[in-house]
Amino acid sequence: LASSAASDVYKRQIYVCLETKHKISKILHLLGNERTRLTALVDNMLQFVIGIYSDELNYLHEKKNNRRPF
Repeated sequence: LASSAASDVYKRQIYVCLETKHKISKILHLLGNERTRLTALVDNMLQFVIGIYSDELNYLHEKKNNRRPF
């Protein structure tokens, strides 16, 4: 898994509950890639979800702000 955030300069911490962190760590372990960072996996997951729901997100945002962010 390669994250688009890996080359980005702008990085910030995000906080997740311990249960979520453990679940994501288990997923990372199951994937068998020890070089992939937890944050890279989370970034990939978020990009995937944004891609799936971009039409709905655009609709809601456009309805509220008259423009499309995604």
